[in-house]
Amino acid sequence: MKKFVLEGIARRRLEQAIAAYRQGEIDLSAAARHADTSVYHLLEELKARDITPEAANEKFLDGLRTLAELFNG
Repeated sequence: MKKFVLEGIARRRLEQAIAAYRQGEIDLSAAARHADTSVYHLLEELKARDITPEAANEKFLDGLRTLAELFNG
């Protein structure tokens, strides 16, 4: 019984995290923390639900641009 309750809580937290992420309330990292999972697992969940993490892609590209500027590249 305890296992089912804990699994239900984990699913609920994941659903809440994904909903908040989709609405732009939190970023990918915060959503993973809220769901108590890794960013990788959260990305896999988004992929399975056909949700494109556009904000994450843009932030990643911004980070690459910043690194390129820092290293004169």
